[in-house]
Amino acid sequence: MSEPYPLKNAPIKEALIDIQVNGSKVDIQSLKTSLDDFSTPTEILLTKLQFEAGPEGSQSSGGVRTCVGYRYESSNSEFVVQFRQNGMTVSRLAPYADWEELLLMAKIIWLKYQEVTKSVDVVRLAVRYINALKIPFPENNLIDFDLYLSNGPQLPPGLGDELDHFLSRLVLSLKSPVGATAIINQTMEQPSNEHLPLVLDIDIFLKFKQDYPDDDKIWSSLELMRKAKNIIFFNTMTKAALELCK
Repeated sequence: MSEPYPLKNAPIKEALIDIQVNGSKVDIQSLKTSLDDFSTPTEILLTKLQFEAGPEGSQSSGGVRTCVGYRYESSNSEFVVQFRQNGMTVSRLAPYADWEELLLMAKIIWLKYQEVTKSVDVVRLAVRYINALKIPFPENNLIDFDLYLSNGPQLPPGLGDELDHFLSRLVLSLKSPVGATAIINQTMEQPSNEHLPLVLDIDIFLKFKQDYPDDDKIWSSLELMRKAKNIIFFNTMTKAALELCK
């Protein structure tokens, strides 16, 4: 089992903290506010399709676009914030700094979210890290995924050596924090002439009951979820993969 340690060039495309609430009484317009060093908010629109029954079966009659919240982007384009009726999301885009920076921003934004929504009950927490490791092509252009993943895709014998695409999905119940679930997706993105982006998407979520108004339980739970994410990452990536991140 590999022990987590800091990586100089972590392959993180996006890291986020998501806090969901029981927002049935939240006024959408209250979510349109101002955040220091963030852009003017833009609407988050959800399209709902409408169907009508006819002699030839159900037919779409178009969609209705509904505003479900607002999106903010920091002036340096490093952070994206969503204020929704059912919660808030704080995303740190590449180049990723560290967990402490993301957690601090989440705490600041959470105070603002509580202020505009007039206090709401937390029902779910999530930590998600989307990694894209750039694997160099060998001379024969055939990548051995077992060299980089502890549980890489396996080809059935006799079907050739070239893998055009793959998608692996695991859903795990975690021991810590108790009740948390991890969804682990592995896939690959469109390659360049020199690299193949190998994607490891780790999404950990936890159904939550807040000890209102004490937020300490929120942050301590997120800390445990981040530690679980690290364990998954370092035991999915091989030593060869981690060497590419140094």
